Amino acid sequence: MNIPAQIFGAFAVIIMFLSYLKTTKAKYLFLQILCNIFFAIQFFLVGALSAAGICIITIVKSIIFYSYENKEKDIPFWCLLVFELVTIIFGIYIFTDFNSLLPIIISCLYTFGTWQKKLHITYSIGTFASVVWIFYNFIVGAYVSIIGNLAEFIASLIGLYRLARLKKSKQN
Repeated sequence: MNIPAQIFGAFAVIIMFLSYLKTTKAKYLFLQILCNIFFAIQFFLVGALSAAGICIITIVKSIIFYSYENKEKDIPFWCLLVFELVTIIFGIYIFTDFNSLLPIIISCLYTFGTWQKKLHITYSIGTFASVVWIFYNFIVGAYVSIIGNLAEFIASLIGLYRLARLKKSKQN
């Protein structure tokens, strides 16, 4: 077991969990930037280069999306297209087997989820993607991240619940 990789994974997991408890997209994206830095290091240390590369793309995407959200501006559609295209091209370049495609597929889903305005869609995608990450992380030996994916699953469900409660209280 690669102990330094698991330590970086633990930091990433904690930050990721906290991101799903945020009720604004800007706060969520800021924490996603931080957790993806730690995930990139973890995946690099375990030799999962496709996942590390996806994390680097996600960091850049999240910084750009965060700058729009922080200014309360809509993220342009072209940003979605550019990041989806970059992710797909990267996926074609690093393709080795089915497992190497999983981070690419998940990243495309996350990109859509963070591009659009509705945080409940972002959290719904996070719920689905966390299950796929569990499978991938087991295969590549990123074991602490499996715990994190379980936490992400739970946190995204909690986030969905909190958003629903917030929406209901605004209606009353």
